[in-house]
Order: sequence, then structure tokens, then C-alpha cells
Amino acid sequence: MEERREGMSMRSRWIRSAAVSTLATVMAGCSSMQVFSSMPLNPEVKPQIPPSHATVDLVQIFNEADGVSIERARQQLNQQVRLLFSESMPPSSNYSPLERRIRQNVGLSVRDHWILPEQVIMLEKQDGNEVEGRLHVSKTLLVDALQSRLNEINLKLADYRFFSDRGTRLQQLKGFLPALPLIEEYKWLANGLNRLHSSSESSSDSSLAMLMDRRISILFSEFLIMLDEQAPEVEGYQAYLAKALRSQGLQVSSKQPDLILNYYIEVVDENETSQTLLSEITLSEPSKQDFFSFNDETQGALSKNNDGEAPSDEALQLLAEELLQQLTQRLVSLTQAES
Repeated sequence: MEERREGMSMRSRWIRSAAVSTLATVMAGCSSMQVFSSMPLNPEVKPQIPPSHATVDLVQIFNEADGVSIERARQQLNQQVRLLFSESMPPSSNYSPLERRIRQNVGLSVRDHWILPEQVIMLEKQDGNEVEGRLHVSKTLLVDALQSRLNEINLKLADYRFFSDRGTRLQQLKGFLPALPLIEEYKWLANGLNRLHSSSESSSDSSLAMLMDRRISILFSEFLIMLDEQAPEVEGYQAYLAKALRSQGLQVSSKQPDLILNYYIEVVDENETSQTLLSEITLSEPSKQDFFSFNDETQGALSKNNDGEAPSDEALQLLAEELLQQLTQRLVSLTQAES
């Protein structure tokens, strides 16, 4: 009993040199092998909108007398640009709850660590005044730097140009998730490029980054979990647990699962109004390789119509929420393999 109570629980670097290749994908339907390949070289990939059309003003004033140092103005300028780049990002409503959590986690890390390239920040001091002036961004240089970085990301993603669609969706995601920080950075910077030009239009993007982005979403949309009890006496929990997992957006099925959820659940405390469940959870791949495991104790109210046989819906909902959180953390850890 005591053993069951014990719980388990990219930076990107900026380069200024322009990339010389445009990458695309050849996806041969749903054949057993899909290939991302290079297209003819294009040494001068230009932004779709001329830099002279950029209309967003990116300026920060510094004045030591007002307590605003150059460094503080620089931080404010970076924050201003981060907020600008995050405006009008495509909605994530089409993502499953699991995929949305993972992308939000990865995307937040990308945005929080991003800073303006040094070469795009212009310093202007008042004549004869060392403590007052302004910082502003050269939008022409920033557009060039962003385009260069987008090209660089596509070149980095060429390492993933070959992949097999054989195996479980989890096995395929293990190969793709290390590229997710680069993909999220690409989408964010591409949106920033549009925002610099005050453009809300989203043009079709056939870059390698976006093709891989769509492939990852397909894998998550088809991700399946199968339930398997540890002992015959807990088989009666299966339908209730499946319902709780589905309420969290997880798909439960016994057909071609990507993960097998082995569970043991028992009531450790109960009264007329509430129930405490002790759960022992192990998720493993169909190959029997353990993916992760944890123990949890949840307490929830009993419904008025409970006949004494059904477990607390609230307690199982809390267990399902914890499982979704644990699964998110485990998959996010797979994205950190890319440096």
C-alpha cells in the first residue's frame, strides 16, 4: 500500500549569412516511405513584401534622468518586438488538447529566449548628451535577418527529410519532436515578418518547416491509447476511466494503439459524500517498452445517484488531468534533443 503511495514524477542561434536553398517535400500519398527532398537552389530568397513597405514603428527612448537606461530600453524593445510577432498568430483550436499543450510549452520557450539580432538595433544619442537618446530597429535589416533565419531553419530541418511512416505514431513522433522548437520558431518569425508589414494575410507556405508541421499534427490527431488493467478486480473501472480520458481530449481505442495504459485503482477512503482513489499507472509502448509511470491519489465527490459501485467521476477526472499533464511533460522532453 505504501509503495503505491509513492509518486514518480533552443535555443536558436542567430546567423546573418543568407541560406542558399529552398526546401520542399515530395509526399507520395501514404506510401511506406515518405521523403523530404531538396528543390533547385535559389541563392536569393527575398521577402514577398519590399522592406520599404514596412510600417510598424519600433523605437524605445532612454533617459538616465528618468531611470531608463540603455539596457532597460533594449529589454523593452525586445519585449515590444516579441509582442508584435505574437499578434495574429494562427489559432490553435484545431489541435488536440495534448498537441496544443506541447506546442504552447515549446512556443513559449522559443519566444522567451528570442532577442533582436544586434546588427538591427540602431543607437542614436543626443548631441553632447551621453545619457539620453533612443534605440530603434532598422526594419530593412530586420526583414533580411528574419528571412535569413527562416532559410537557416529549413536547412537545419533537412536532417529530417527522410522518415518512414511505418511503426506507431509515437515512434514517428519520437523522430519529429526534436524538430518542433525549430518549427515553432519558424512559424513565429514568419508571422513576425507579416506583422512588420502590417499584413494580416496568411499566404500559402510550402516550406519544409510547414510540411513537417502538418505531418506532426496528423500524427497527434490519430494518437491512440489502449487501457489494460493490472488485475481482474479493477476491470470494472475501465469504462469510467476511458470516459475521463476522453473528456481530456485523449483518444481511447484497442485498435493499433500507440501507448498501452496499464492501471490499478483502489478505493482507500470513502464516506457518504466523497471517495479517495489510489491509482498506479504505467504507460508502455506496444513493444512492451515502458514510456513512463506514476502513482496518484485523488479525492472527489460522489454523485447523488451513485449506487455504491461506481467510482467518483471527480476523482477520475483529476486522475485523467494528471495523466494528460504527465504525458505532456514526457513528450515535451523529446523536443529538447535538438540543440
